Amino acid sequence: MHIAMKLLLIAGMGESVDLAQSLSTLPGIEVVAVTEGRAVARAKPPVRVHEGGFHDDRAFADFLRQEAFDLVIDAAHPFQFSLGRVARATGQGYLRASRDLWPENPGYILRPTLADVVACLPHDAHVFAVTGRGSLAAFENRPDVTVHCRQLTRHDDPFPLPLGGFVFGAGPFSVEDEIATFQALGITHLVLRNGGSVMGHSKLAAAARVGVQVAMITAPRWNIPADAQMSFADILKQVKSYASH
Repeated sequence: MHIAMKLLLIAGMGESVDLAQSLSTLPGIEVVAVTEGRAVARAKPPVRVHEGGFHDDRAFADFLRQEAFDLVIDAAHPFQFSLGRVARATGQGYLRASRDLWPENPGYILRPTLADVVACLPHDAHVFAVTGRGSLAAFENRPDVTVHCRQLTRHDDPFPLPLGGFVFGAGPFSVEDEIATFQALGITHLVLRNGGSVMGHSKLAAAARVGVQVAMITAPRWNIPADAQMSFADILKQVKSYASH
């Protein structure tokens, strides 16, 4: 089959798996994926997946040049732009997939970094953190705070903080699931990034129902031109239009 267009998909958001599925059905389109995040990797997007990762920016830039992609579709998590920044610097075609973020309710604790959020937590707070295992170091100077950290994959790593533990479970989680978890653990604060996923909104709805204070890290604003940012649906339409010519 003649290949008319070669795409790289930086797959970080959950929606990128569906996008990969749709792109893989288009004639004349070759799709290669680089997965960011274990959840997307476990989903196994139905395209060729580059294995092994990249040890630095230069390695990724070399990969882009060697593969000679016509277009890079950056569907990384809203808080990730490391690979996208390199892709834009190489001058290759680039589109950033975007999705609507969650409304930043004035009743929330809203801060630009996790460190700022942690500093705002009251004494003896009981936190449910969905910011990942790597974020727990931010709580090291708050031994008064109990932290329960959600993990989607079970493991045997020791919990690094004096109070709290890992909470294992694979989603999706309903509002009722989240309420039950909050109440069982005596949660007072929900700490999360404003990633805007549809599936993740149940945490916010549950917090509102049972009076858990939301402490949200606001989404960063990357230096990406407006015309390079599109919804998943619009990106698919654009690639389909190219494939039909």
